[in-house]
Amino acid sequence: MFSDSSLYNKLKLAKIDVKGAFIQTEMKGRPVYIRCNKKLTQLITEVIPGIRRYVCQDGTLYCRLLKALYGCVQASKLWYEKLIGFLEGLRYERCPVEPCEMCRVVEGVVYTLLIYVDDVLVIATEAEFERLREAFTKEFRWITMEVSNILSYLGMQVELHRGYAIIDMLFYIEKILKDYENLGKQGTPGSKTTFEVDKSAEELGELKKRSFIQLWQSYYIYARERGLIL
Repeated sequence: MFSDSSLYNKLKLAKIDVKGAFIQTEMKGRPVYIRCNKKLTQLITEVIPGIRRYVCQDGTLYCRLLKALYGCVQASKLWYEKLIGFLEGLRYERCPVEPCEMCRVVEGVVYTLLIYVDDVLVIATEAEFERLREAFTKEFRWITMEVSNILSYLGMQVELHRGYAIIDMLFYIEKILKDYENLGKQGTPGSKTTFEVDKSAEELGELKKRSFIQLWQSYYIYARERGLIL
């Protein structure tokens, strides 16, 4: 809580997305090599004709990675270290108990960054947004930045109000259920009529059946991993 309630009005929400984050990250440590198949090798030699002399007899090509290509086990860690180092250069400090949260205090106002891979949720002032926009663009070139007091982030909808915030997943839930409106609604997860079949309901097609099963399998795994169900 701020002692000066007027400071609430200075804080707003923004979301920064760094495009191609991993291929903007230098590969470090032991050398990593990849084998390009014939099709990819052909595309490479069309762009760089001089590399044809290195093509193997079977039409493939071995290359050493200079960037942390997505899929390499160390790619996420290298990107995280690069991003954290960049933000520390902007005078942000890591939270001692949450390594994906960074803060900066300016004239009694706390700016907060929440990091999920290459998506950064920012709570700060408009002046700080512009400072971050300029710095991110200069460092990473390809970024998008959305500024609004209502943002979608990792399946959640975040609303920032004066003195409080609302975080829910209503938008995500409505999105994944929009194709199943004919299934009816229940006021609670389980009731006496939960497993009763409504014979007047329209039967799902094969495609929607598979999609529905996959949806609830994904939910079951999600809920079990978080201890929501036994």
